[in-house]
Amino acid sequence: MIQPPPNCSLCPLASQGRLAPVAGVGPRTAKVMIVGEAPGATEDRLGIPLIGPAGKLLDELLQKVGLNRRDCYITNIVKCRPPANRPPEQLEVAACTGHYLSSELEGVAVRVIVAVGATATRYLLPAATFSKTHGLPHKDGGRVILPVYHPAAALHNQQLRSIVERDWAMIP
Repeated sequence: MIQPPPNCSLCPLASQGRLAPVAGVGPRTAKVMIVGEAPGATEDRLGIPLIGPAGKLLDELLQKVGLNRRDCYITNIVKCRPPANRPPEQLEVAACTGHYLSSELEGVAVRVIVAVGATATRYLLPAATFSKTHGLPHKDGGRVILPVYHPAAALHNQQLRSIVERDWAMIP
């Protein structure tokens, strides 16, 4: 269990009853980092990012591009679950990214960062608009940032399935 940093006291999500934030998982030597938005119900309950129904589809998408979840570092922009799965607010993103995500980005030797959804894209590519950049790789120093649709989008709207698959196919 990771200890909440002092800036968690600035975040309204810290008082939502979670014993500890949902930490990122995976090898520090991973070449691919997957950055989601925030934990959902299953992730919050089990303390593991991007599992549950969307996580199962994530596993399929990774398999299609020749990757295994165990070889990726998986995390979220915000480490605690927002009420009713709403998108994280700016204060929540600022409190979390200042400690957790910045240290994860520095501590994992990735070549590709997969920004899953609009919130992750806004943080990792502040000048980008998700609707115009998803599926398009962006160079950032020695890394590539790839904005993609969240697997949950395909679960909620079957018409997005082919777009989700096309976005994720860009990882290699």
